[in-house]
Amino acid sequence: MQELPVIDISSLFQSNDRGPVAKTIREACIDKGFFYIKGHGIDPHLEARLESLSQEFFSWPADKKNLYRMELAGRAWRGFFPVGGELTSGKPDWKEGLYFGEEQSDSHPLVLGKTPLHGKNLFPELIGFRETVLDYLKAMTSLSHRLMEGIALSLGLEDQFFRKNFTEDPTLLFRIFHYPPPPKGMDVWGVGEHSDYGLLTILKQDQVGGLEVKSKDGWISAPPIPNTFVCNIGDMLDRLTRGLYRSTPHRVQNQTQKERYSFPFFFDPGFQAEIKALPLDPSLFSKEVTTALQPPVISGKLKTGNQHHDGVADMYQLGLVGNCQVSGLINAEGGLTWLCMPRPDSAPVFGDLLDEDGGTFLVKPVEHATIHQQYRTNTAILDSAWTINDEQAFTVTDFCPRFEQHGRMFRPAAFVRIVTPTKGNSKIRVNFKAIRGWSKEAVKAQRNNSHLRFPMDDGVLRLVTNMPLTYLLAEQDFLLQEPLYFAVLWDMPLEDDLKQVCSQFLDKTEDYWRTWIKHASIPTLFQFCDEHRRLS
Repeated sequence: MQELPVIDISSLFQSNDRGPVAKTIREACIDKGFFYIKGHGIDPHLEARLESLSQEFFSWPADKKNLYRMELAGRAWRGFFPVGGELTSGKPDWKEGLYFGEEQSDSHPLVLGKTPLHGKNLFPELIGFRETVLDYLKAMTSLSHRLMEGIALSLGLEDQFFRKNFTEDPTLLFRIFHYPPPPKGMDVWGVGEHSDYGLLTILKQDQVGGLEVKSKDGWISAPPIPNTFVCNIGDMLDRLTRGLYRSTPHRVQNQTQKERYSFPFFFDPGFQAEIKALPLDPSLFSKEVTTALQPPVISGKLKTGNQHHDGVADMYQLGLVGNCQVSGLINAEGGLTWLCMPRPDSAPVFGDLLDEDGGTFLVKPVEHATIHQQYRTNTAILDSAWTINDEQAFTVTDFCPRFEQHGRMFRPAAFVRIVTPTKGNSKIRVNFKAIRGWSKEAVKAQRNNSHLRFPMDDGVLRLVTNMPLTYLLAEQDFLLQEPLYFAVLWDMPLEDDLKQVCSQFLDKTEDYWRTWIKHASIPTLFQFCDEHRRLS
């Protein structure tokens, strides 16, 4: 049975004779990319306080925890998210969590520069919580610097190499995760298979266990060992070493019917650090470097491309819908986060993909809920299914119409969204904010009887809907009792019955994509077409 190595790093805190521990670190990073550390010097009383306060917070009711929801922190990416609020490989994780980072005031240069992942934390109002988290961040930062000294020595570099070149002003990401016992018979993962995107991860886990690490021979269990942390290499260090040090896939499953807690700390390069291959001597290692040399990239660009779940190495969890005239991007909350009209190369009318003030079209439940997103089979139609509880659920269906009509291809500059109650009546809130291109200027709506007009520089954006406009404009809570239809159009009137038109558009578009895929009968061509229709 394979096991992860346990490395005593106490010698890293001494100035002499660090060679043996550096050699052991090298072997672990090359072989598995995961290892335990002991002799780390972290105060066990600090760890105990952190566990106790975390358990108290996650025992709170959902409405109280949502007072610290991540949406309130904006680009700082701090705060609480509910069970199912993060996705791995497109599936909701069975965990809830709190995100923290280095505490930075509004006057901090990176905050003033609106740099993602920087800003103030949202600390729950629990006595001692703020102080405990900040003390833990300080202790783990010091430990990370020391561990990176060992990694530098293991690579044949001088011990301060990473600090001088990458981590003098590191990006710190700290998570507290709570994994509730999943309902019996439910096939879910606490966290699905993934690799960490950053430089170094140091994980504190409780005594429940559930972490598994992938190897060439299968999955290795990484059970909790008292007075240790689990460390693993992230994608950035893998990239820096050209694959010599491995960023290894791993996953978490909680099948114990016990509450599980984990505390991953991500230690990453400064936001503007350039990630490029290190000046390594391949002859130092028994394993040849086989990964192709990758071009340099800025650390922050890697970070902000991978922020939908605890620093894992997937690109943005975005759904793409389009019709070869316009294309829209749907984020993990079902929001229309990017749409250019009347062409894909036009200025955006929704653009909070790039900037939180860039406009969006979002339909969300008022209450705590989980979301599951998937394409309808062999189509470019995306369903975002929200589940509030056993008695309340609804689905948001997004697509851009495309089908043959009167001997021609009908592909208007249009985006259609249908919100359908699937269980009971749900309270929802709709946020529709259109912008005037790259200026990010919010466009004031001109209200008509049945639709809203948004005058743009080179045309008019229209929103036709059967939702009462008063609720929409005021972003008020609305009780969803029957389907809502939204047609976002460019210089295109819609005078027929909205429900009938949207339903016909959906049926014909679904038939078109499935017929088109069916005609791509050569396997390689089928794959090519399937990939490219998703890319619109």
